[in-house]
Amino acid sequence: MHVEQNYMSKNGIVLNYKNAEYPQYLSESIGLYMQYLLEIRDKARFRDQVEILLEHFSVFQDEHLFIKWELGENTTVGAVIDDLRIAWVLNSASQVFEEKLYMELSDKIISTVKDTMIINGRLVDFFDWHYNIAKDQLFLSYYIIEAMDTFPDYVFEPLETLIAAPFFDELYIEGEFMKASPDEVNMIDQSLIALAYFKRTGHVEPNFQQFLEERLHEDGIIFARYRRDTLERVNDNQSPATYAFLLEYFTITYQESHAATIRKLLKAMDTSNAEITHFFDFINKELALTLF
Repeated sequence: MHVEQNYMSKNGIVLNYKNAEYPQYLSESIGLYMQYLLEIRDKARFRDQVEILLEHFSVFQDEHLFIKWELGENTTVGAVIDDLRIAWVLNSASQVFEEKLYMELSDKIISTVKDTMIINGRLVDFFDWHYNIAKDQLFLSYYIIEAMDTFPDYVFEPLETLIAAPFFDELYIEGEFMKASPDEVNMIDQSLIALAYFKRTGHVEPNFQQFLEERLHEDGIIFARYRRDTLERVNDNQSPATYAFLLEYFTITYQESHAATIRKLLKAMDTSNAEITHFFDFINKELALTLF
């Protein structure tokens, strides 16, 4: 497989780039790879990644199961988006592969998130189990709706009350919406927020939807970053991950023509060179084309 040949260390851990001078090993990458392996029903490779997760990224403490966001002896922080994704994939895999352990691990992770990553009724980005602290801050793109069926309704309030103009505010800090940057937006974040908003509310956000329609009509493509005030593109870069998330967005919102356009654009993106293509872009492209 392309992943094993280009994105994997000798001990089987997924890294960010092939031949990277300073390789990163992220639980994000493991979760996304597990999701892909589940979709293609690769039971053996999925089991291998679960074993790597348990051996290298998991910390069992006080009846909690914490997941390191990055591999490292001194890493004591977990990211809620990675925890939720891994829990969701394990839950699904427990049924597909008929493996009880996966359900037990999923339940443990969700229980840990509920105990440590909800402050004042709000989901938060990170928790440090060494210092037992978390900050009342959430990137709104970190909601994994599929994993949150048993969460209290109030946890979703920041997501449900969003209004884009035409872009979403990306942060919710101590009860207030804030922008990640005053000058520009990253369309990966914007697309993920739009997806989570639709999955939770059943509605598209009309202002963001209009922006997408206008850009596809006028430019025929979506750029990776835009100026927040003028709506002009920051540069000519396009993003495989952005197209992957937009393909899901247009598919699940039954916009077949736009989905077909985005699928064509995504297929045309060259992600074959692992030395310059981040694993996040590669695997999200593969996932989207497999699912949609």
